[in-house]
Amino acid sequence: MLSRKAAPVKRFILNTQNADAWRRLVLSGKVTPVLDGCAGITLAGALELFATALAHRDSCGLFSEIHQASARGHSLWRALLTEWCAQAPGETATDIHRGRQLEFFRLRTMKDKNSLNLSYFEQRFSSSMKQEGFPPIFSNALGKVIDEMADNVIQHSGTTDDGFTGIAGYHVQNNCAAFAVTDVVAGLLATLRTSPRWSGLTTSRAAIRAIAIHHASSRQDQGDGEGFKQLFKSLIDHNSLIRIRTDDAALTVGNSLNEREGGEVASPLLRGVQISIACGLRDCRAQESEITI
Repeated sequence: MLSRKAAPVKRFILNTQNADAWRRLVLSGKVTPVLDGCAGITLAGALELFATALAHRDSCGLFSEIHQASARGHSLWRALLTEWCAQAPGETATDIHRGRQLEFFRLRTMKDKNSLNLSYFEQRFSSSMKQEGFPPIFSNALGKVIDEMADNVIQHSGTTDDGFTGIAGYHVQNNCAAFAVTDVVAGLLATLRTSPRWSGLTTSRAAIRAIAIHHASSRQDQGDGEGFKQLFKSLIDHNSLIRIRTDDAALTVGNSLNEREGGEVASPLLRGVQISIACGLRDCRAQESEITI
């Protein structure tokens, strides 16, 4: 009798697009959430999946699987959970400014807005980019973008029962840099509608358009959303990929032959906001699949 060879296991890159599809299958019960089947994971894909795990902690096994993947030695999930579960950011006097390849920072309270720990996190990201060869001016500018994105989460997301506000992370390797921030509370639509100027918005897609095109802000004393305005301005001359997702909508903007191009897609419902940035020193456009962990 001839033995039947087992079919090869299909392995895929878990980036934001695959996370969307995989999230649908996991939450519908059609796929068991086993992370060892991933050939690689992007920072943005990991944080969107982590946000899903938090939002559906009691209805699917994804949060438990992330814990198990960490226990199996996966560096990304271990670093993410270590920071998530810590009572306060862990620092030592010798490494507060030293760049790192991968790091996360949990935004715990309103005090984080002006904390030295957040400032050191931003400085380490900038230092990591400079060490990888990114221009100092660009590295410092992207560090400022982190500050504004984190501030947006702290100001607008609110908290859950366990005190969650948001989490940010960066990954710098192989001439590429990625940054992502996520929360699972208030989305862009709910936030913008608190401003009389944007109270007429009715969909998450319209809210993303208002942010990306008109630099909308919910702050009464600020006409433009300086963080998103600075985000696009900082990345305009670099190989970059920007993704903003909120509730059931997502917008991706990137470079193609020195021209900006964007695309809107429907996304599985996930409350809150996830913002991810990928940029590279290569001649070609930075793609998420190139920046896997």
